[in-house]
Amino acid sequence: MVEKSTQKQDTTPIGALPTHQWALQLHGPGLYSVDRVPLPTPAPGQVLVRIECAPINPSDTYFMSGMYKLYTDDPNKVKYPMAPGWEGAGVVVANGGGIMGWRLVGKRVAVTRCREENRMFSIGGCYQQYMITTAMQCLPLPDTMSLEQGSMHFVNPLSALGLLDTAKTYKTKAIVQTAAASQLGKMVVHLCKEEKIPLINIVRRDEQVKMLSEIGAEYVLDSSQSGFGERLKELADKLQATVLFEAVGGETTAEVLEQLPYNSVCIIYGLLSEKPISNLDPLLLIGRNQRLEGFFLGHYLTQKSIWGQLSLFKKCTQLMSSGLFKSDVAKRVSLFEIKDAIMEYKANMSKGKYIVYPQQEPTPEDMSGQQ
Repeated sequence: MVEKSTQKQDTTPIGALPTHQWALQLHGPGLYSVDRVPLPTPAPGQVLVRIECAPINPSDTYFMSGMYKLYTDDPNKVKYPMAPGWEGAGVVVANGGGIMGWRLVGKRVAVTRCREENRMFSIGGCYQQYMITTAMQCLPLPDTMSLEQGSMHFVNPLSALGLLDTAKTYKTKAIVQTAAASQLGKMVVHLCKEEKIPLINIVRRDEQVKMLSEIGAEYVLDSSQSGFGERLKELADKLQATVLFEAVGGETTAEVLEQLPYNSVCIIYGLLSEKPISNLDPLLLIGRNQRLEGFFLGHYLTQKSIWGQLSLFKKCTQLMSSGLFKSDVAKRVSLFEIKDAIMEYKANMSKGKYIVYPQQEPTPEDMSGQQ
């Protein structure tokens, strides 16, 4: 296990770079190993980032297991082997060309995987010691923010802001969310409290009710308790909650949506159960004018102008710097511990993030496992 990081992770002086690095290599859905690979070379408009830390998100586990049909249905979308990892943080150590990249060299940045044309996935992500991405996908971090917190700057915070922004377009009086005890769910709690939007939070355990109440959630329902459906319907009708943020899937989607008022919309942004939506009665949707829609952060951001994106990033940084968007960290692991870490994380998501530290050198036991 990796020891807790300091406020600013130390970085190797920029200069001579290694020719090879350790990288988690995805060879196909569910098939991966840690290998020595050549260092990538940035092209014009791109930069090379020494990755210090990167979180494991549900979206990472979906991609690595092959659950994203966009990539599995078209074998040409992903070029194997390649390193996964949607987001991370580190230091820019080289510039492939361009004034933006030149200004970033030596800076501590939050990064996302390099955006490619036609939603291709051929350039590796953050689960490697060095990665390339575009200068536009690097966000300089304030000195007061650790690289560890900065590594969680994009996926959850921007998704929380994007979901709330989407809900506002429906002019709802209140919102319902499942998976409310997740790191993203707690961010939604803070946002709705700040904007005085009533929020009904759905969790599965009593300790999660207490946890959300302690951070200021007013309405928290435990779905494992008898009478849950009746209480949800009564509260949703009273508050006129017509937007649902849904991240569980399976039977949960229908169980919650059928308790919501006429003209409600369910915004699906995750599948934590890893099960398809079931028991959803089409006539219920028709009769109540209810509907389902998906939310994917990448698609949402492409609909924003450059200025709109910059405004979101600025607000995100402010909220993270203030502590409102601070994510809990449950465990820190090396690249060689990712396989077990993913299984642990999926079983304990509400306890905090698992953070990968790619610069952690392999132990003798790690090396013996590579044989």
